Amino acid sequence: MHCRWLITADDGQRVHLHYERLDVESSSNCSRDRLVITDGVTGVHLQTACGNYLPSDVTSSNRSLLVDFYTNDKVTMTGFVATYTTRTVVPGRYGKTRTQIHVIIGDHSLSVFEGTESAYAIKEMHMHPKYDDDRVDYDIALIRIEGPMEYRIEVSPVCLPDADVAAGTECVATGWGDTKDTGDRTVLRQVRLPIVNRTTCGTDYPGQITDVMFCAGPREGGKDTCQGDSGGPLVCRTGNGPWTLYGLTSWGSDGCGIRYVLFPD
Repeated sequence: MHCRWLITADDGQRVHLHYERLDVESSSNCSRDRLVITDGVTGVHLQTACGNYLPSDVTSSNRSLLVDFYTNDKVTMTGFVATYTTRTVVPGRYGKTRTQIHVIIGDHSLSVFEGTESAYAIKEMHMHPKYDDDRVDYDIALIRIEGPMEYRIEVSPVCLPDADVAAGTECVATGWGDTKDTGDRTVLRQVRLPIVNRTTCGTDYPGQITDVMFCAGPREGGKDTCQGDSGGPLVCRTGNGPWTLYGLTSWGSDGCGIRYVLFPD
């Protein structure tokens, strides 16, 4: 059985869906009974839920939200209860409003629904007050999501540093950026990059490296992040210590794999 509801708001508003109860058959990857939430205009998948835990709230990026419920009628449960409200768009500072962006966690392949993904609406966005677009300085922002984030085997927090990472430390950058035909960019990729001495980096990028930037990657190139990886994490590990977030992909040489990539410190 398949039931569908199309929820539509007025122009300039977004639909916000809140769950009060979810009690449907649980299965691996939600392959049996499931609730599927899709943006009603773009068709972008926002959430799939099953079992009996309450999913996070969902907000459409446009004026409508599509709710689909699928069941194989083999197990009788109590179903779900959800309510919705409409919200007026609040302009942001990023070329898009905060209701046009969602945070998705637990994703690995962008082309396949794996059942580990969850989407979160954004409550607040804060660009660094010293951000300099010309120098790409202080290239970092903070996002606060609606509701608590659920941690599980596919999703866990990363530690924050209390000191700089030493030059020569091998770290890992990840993202879904351009692979220049070296692999499938719809699958999360990773690359190991050594931290570069700040003086060496400043010599190769004269006048461009500020006190809140650092470089990673081999000087001769060959390994790098690329277009589409911006904002992705650079994590480092010392000995058997925890993985720690030291930077986010920011900018680099024109092209990919040519020389270091720069990160906000």
